[in-house]
Amino acid sequence: MSKGHKTSWVWQHFEEKVINGVDKLVCQISMSESQRCLTLLKPAATGSTKSLAKHLERKHGMTRDGNRSRTEEIRNPKELTRENLIESLANLIINHHLHVTIVDSNAFKNLFNLVNPAIMTIWPDSVEMQEYLERKTGLTSANSPPALQD
Repeated sequence: MSKGHKTSWVWQHFEEKVINGVDKLVCQISMSESQRCLTLLKPAATGSTKSLAKHLERKHGMTRDGNRSRTEEIRNPKELTRENLIESLANLIINHHLHVTIVDSNAFKNLFNLVNPAIMTIWPDSVEMQEYLERKTGLTSANSPPALQD
């Protein structure tokens, strides 16, 4: 069955088998500690690995770069916690040179509320964000730009 050196990232997840005289590729992704996927795919006559990559993305949320696919993120989103919200807001504030008081802005809150109304139950205020940013960066509020007006 093997027709040459296999360099694609997908090959590490498939095993070549001959089943009833027919070439098959068997997915080896672990679904749990005791169970593998074992989906059977037909090898492409051209040697293309596109169908294998599509299986890995659709069924297992895997992509070439190792990141979760967008489909997987939608199907199984990260859990929204106060900690990861504060971390994400801190990264936004730092990376875009925003003032910490943006988290108190009604317009900013309304944007996030539109996306996920439950977020307001764990929303931090600017004092909490400032304390977090000081711990994260070592900078104090004296080094911050002037406050925003709502």
